[in-house]
Amino acid sequence: MIGDATRADISARNEAAAESGLPSLRARLLTGSALWGLGLLLVAGAVFVVVALRHFDDERIRDLEAHLSELESVLDATGVAPRLSRSLSHPRFRLGDSGLYWQVETCHGDVVTSPSLGSTRLRVRGAARQGKVELEPFRELKLLAVTAVVSDRKCADGHRLIVAGELRKIDGHQLVHLPTAFLLGLIGLSCLVLGTRPVARGLRSIDSLRTDLAEIRKGKESRLRGVYPKEVQPLVVDLNRLLDDQEQMTAKAAARSSDLAHALRTPLAILGNEAKRLETGAHPEIGRLLEQQLDLMHRQVEAQLASVRTVAAGPLRGQSTAIEPVFRRMASAMRTLHASRGLDLEFSVATKRTFAGRADDLEEMLGNLIDNACKWARRRVRIVARDSDGDLMICVEDDGPGVALEDRQRAFDRGQRLGAEVPGHGLGLAIVREIAELYGGDVELGDSALGGLTVLLRLPAR
Repeated sequence: MIGDATRADISARNEAAAESGLPSLRARLLTGSALWGLGLLLVAGAVFVVVALRHFDDERIRDLEAHLSELESVLDATGVAPRLSRSLSHPRFRLGDSGLYWQVETCHGDVVTSPSLGSTRLRVRGAARQGKVELEPFRELKLLAVTAVVSDRKCADGHRLIVAGELRKIDGHQLVHLPTAFLLGLIGLSCLVLGTRPVARGLRSIDSLRTDLAEIRKGKESRLRGVYPKEVQPLVVDLNRLLDDQEQMTAKAAARSSDLAHALRTPLAILGNEAKRLETGAHPEIGRLLEQQLDLMHRQVEAQLASVRTVAAGPLRGQSTAIEPVFRRMASAMRTLHASRGLDLEFSVATKRTFAGRADDLEEMLGNLIDNACKWARRRVRIVARDSDGDLMICVEDDGPGVALEDRQRAFDRGQRLGAEVPGHGLGLAIVREIAELYGGDVELGDSALGGLTVLLRLPAR
């Protein structure tokens, strides 16, 4: 069984891990999905832009080739110098610096240009004579050009036709980059927003598991009973098996502690009788010494056995105990036990809630508290059960001498007795606190309106 120090150390480490551990699973999934999605969108955007720009380039080339074909069709090379039978159809060829130009280089070295080109000449880099070509820098502008050669019987080289267009005038980058960036940004934002829903839905089972475990810890359930996804269900099965094993082990420990209690009480009682006989006989000093030591042994044995019984038995999960029947039994038992003192015992139940635990644990706590109150009371003891912020609050009051403020914490120490005039072993409050804390409750001491001590027992309610 894990000791208190070890259990506290494990709890402290778990709390520290919860505060400074890995980021939340939800944040990691969303961050990972967002990064992967962003990367895929960037790749997709780059591929789309490249394909779109290539398409635009192909369209530009086809347009220029169409102008080139029209130029070839209207070229009249039968005379001494080539000329056009008519102007090309596109008006930009007739406007100066319009960004669309044609040029004819005759085999005799003459050059004929479009009005848009003026006195400037287009110069081709390399020896390419057909298709797309690269031009020399032209007025610090970037031109895309296509060329073709028209044969002529008068010269072997033929006439060279060039049609060029300024990229700035027919560029598709602005038609691609900005819309693509806007569209991809919209898609990415939509995916991020919509992606949070399946992530949240997928992690809902973990939240449900955490809630169910909290119900078990509070004693409201004994097992995990929800239906979980197949990735989580094996964990649920293992947790339920662990709870089964724990219940079996605690049941065996409780049975062994009970057997040990019965085995030790009889020898201690016999030794106690012998000590009293010696004290009243020929050896009073030996009898008193034995009685003191036996009383010490009895307190130590009861303290250890009570601790074992309390921790081993623990709160059975999912239990529910009505308050009124327990109060009736306690009233009958305590009035009989303390009948000789003629105390006024007042029991009141001002709640419809039930105790979320075992009946014998509730009786153990109430029995110790009421018995202590009856031992110290002068005339009155009042026991009230009421609601308190969703929990069950049981107040046990008496009109006795009470407990000084500086002694109240010490009253919960095992074997600690604050007065020798009242019989007992100093275990009652310690046992009550241990059982209450197992259920997630607590015990406090205060001043009673009756003039003595008030014990406030807070317990989980159903």
